[in-house]
Amino acid sequence: MLISQFALTAFAASTILRRPQPRQGDVRLRPSSHEHEFSVNHWTAPTEDPSSEETHNWVLRDPDGRLQVTLSLSAGELSYEVFGDGQTVIGRSRLGLELSSSDLSKGLSFVWQSPIRDVSEEYSLVSGKELQVSARGSSQVFVFMNGGRRLLGFEMRCYTEGVAFRYFLPHSSWTPSSPPLRPMGKLWDGFGEGMEEEGGRDEEEEIVNELTHFNLSLASTAFLQERGAVGKVAPAYEALFKEVDLNFDEEQKSEHGYGWNFPSLFKTDKHWILISEAGCLGNYPGTHLAHNTARGCFLTAFPFFREARGLYDTTPRGAPPWATAWRTLTVCDNLEGIAKTQLVNHVSEPSRVKDTSWITPGIVSWGWVVDHDSGRNFESLKRFVDLADEMGWGMSLVDANWNRMQGGGDVEDLVKYASSKGRGKGVKIFLWYNSGGPHNDVMEEPRDKMHNRETRRSEFAKLQRMGVAGVKIDFFNSDKQELMHLYRGILEDAADFELLVNFHGATVPRGWSRTFPHLLTMEAVMGAESYTFFPHFPPNAASANSILPFTRNAVGPMDYTPGLFSDLRIFGLLPNAHQTTFAHEFALPVLFESGLQHLSDGPDCYSRLPDAAQQVLRQIPAVWDEMKVLGGYPGREVVIARRRGHRWFVAGVNGENTAKQMEVDLSPLLFGRGGGEDLDLETFIGDGDCREGFAILTREDEEGKALFSYSQDRWPCNAGKDTAAVSLARRSQRVAHRRAVFAEGGRLRFYLAPMGGFVAVLTPKD
Repeated sequence: MLISQFALTAFAASTILRRPQPRQGDVRLRPSSHEHEFSVNHWTAPTEDPSSEETHNWVLRDPDGRLQVTLSLSAGELSYEVFGDGQTVIGRSRLGLELSSSDLSKGLSFVWQSPIRDVSEEYSLVSGKELQVSARGSSQVFVFMNGGRRLLGFEMRCYTEGVAFRYFLPHSSWTPSSPPLRPMGKLWDGFGEGMEEEGGRDEEEEIVNELTHFNLSLASTAFLQERGAVGKVAPAYEALFKEVDLNFDEEQKSEHGYGWNFPSLFKTDKHWILISEAGCLGNYPGTHLAHNTARGCFLTAFPFFREARGLYDTTPRGAPPWATAWRTLTVCDNLEGIAKTQLVNHVSEPSRVKDTSWITPGIVSWGWVVDHDSGRNFESLKRFVDLADEMGWGMSLVDANWNRMQGGGDVEDLVKYASSKGRGKGVKIFLWYNSGGPHNDVMEEPRDKMHNRETRRSEFAKLQRMGVAGVKIDFFNSDKQELMHLYRGILEDAADFELLVNFHGATVPRGWSRTFPHLLTMEAVMGAESYTFFPHFPPNAASANSILPFTRNAVGPMDYTPGLFSDLRIFGLLPNAHQTTFAHEFALPVLFESGLQHLSDGPDCYSRLPDAAQQVLRQIPAVWDEMKVLGGYPGREVVIARRRGHRWFVAGVNGENTAKQMEVDLSPLLFGRGGGEDLDLETFIGDGDCREGFAILTREDEEGKALFSYSQDRWPCNAGKDTAAVSLARRSQRVAHRRAVFAEGGRLRFYLAPMGGFVAVLTPKD
């Protein structure tokens, strides 16, 4: 990254400075001594004194002019600000990198900038909350130099939904005549691309500190997930998101001293801000927000030393050309924009898998939650294969220790049995693996199959020959760069053998599913399995579930493993019953998006659900064409509508322990000029008289004849009973008949129990 004096002076004469002319309606948000918007490439010798107090500002706006990011160079230091609708959203925040060999945070001078370019594009996803994606944004790239002639690159983008930026270290032979940048491409986007083949890569660099700050001093509330202590199976992003009142008069600290995970959601007076990151596919570690804040500025932090049993570096290393992770900041004036954001996908590489016809998202049966030993029991696994077949899901997951299977067959026998199902189509089998390796000491098996590439490819080849559809790989337990490289290696090899992938005990999504679309889901959530581990989960589950669509699930697929009705015991001993209602749990497979939606209860439970409920579970897709947020606030309640084809599924949950009378406007679900009035209510499943109860209305039930309420002592999941008591009397005053629920003008009106929920299925009128 050293650059010669000759190169600087040779291009100095080509410098072109142009004072921008404000567009009509522009507001000068912050006075400055210089503000540049260059229209051509130029090269500037850094003649100014880096210690000068003179400030240089560069402004980038989204195509609609709603959002603006301003990059500033003052006294040799870089900073940025984000504005939305003419108001400050992110205050002036410091930027920079500290290398082991050089400080790229101070003494910087401006060298070069690219023209503003359009990075708008239309692209398709194989799985996700919406399959057809439109990205509208602008990008600009800058190069700065410190006193030691080390170069620092910086790319910023401004999309209609938010801002993203990253650093990069150009190849030492880079000049302005190097290949131009492309909207997408390799991690370094032309800054030295191909040069390593001519003159070799530069020597490896180490980034000892990333000084990216997020000045959120205008935020009053945040929804944050504690990083948590390093442990045998941690970090794994499996803490509850909690609402945090921000008081920046004092230093803000995480409760247990470990910082906060991405994504992090903040609220100002006018805006919502979701901060996360993208990339990290081997080129960078996963980062998080540091424990301490200074006057409202959150800092970026690298992984902890003790992660991965103390192996591997905590700081990133790479040989230029080398880019860091993207910092993504979704900025919206409403929560729908937060839940629907595709920002981490916008800045991620397009698919590296050319033929995606073999990638098939779906609903999956899974036995581990209700039977931890199911992976070893051939007959038990057959029952879950049969469940997947009977419900039309077509997929079943075999969890840990299947290599020690007993009871009448082995895994190959199970795959053959599953292939005979489904009227010749078969039920697809997924197999669990331990990711370790030296980085964890979890002894669940199979292990020592994934960390070595030769061994991994041999195992994947065997699975492909057997007809296995995919793998669930668990217990990564670290965000260190070496582990990020392992994720990438697994994804590359799985693509070669056409295996679908589910990462558990894993990091949070960072746009990888766009680059490797066979990555259909990732855990990184305190999900349904927590009923078998944590006594604090049941009383907090409802609130947490109403936060997740705006935080964790907003950045990518989330393997919460919903649909659990049975009450479980902690480690098989202490009762740990649900406090949410059955209707709440029934709503979660629609509320949460996952390309592999694992439904975590057993055949006995699902077979005894009311017919209407079973029918909805048969219809629920794992991919969606469209998504709408119809109402809600994190921690209180949330209502989300998802469309597949012509059918809308509307689901909502109550995050509070207080009953509510709800009214939901369906007019955003447009099926013609009449909006909500063009819809017909096919099925409504809401809260019954008790926690285990359902209130069910179908298209045929005009007068409420199908209002079912299941008394607690007779619910089959908990008591093994085959029959259900039907009681209309107490519910009839709350939900009189179908016309009362599906009111005139396309509105849903219904009762929501404490910690309750509902699902409505709507189709166009004939």
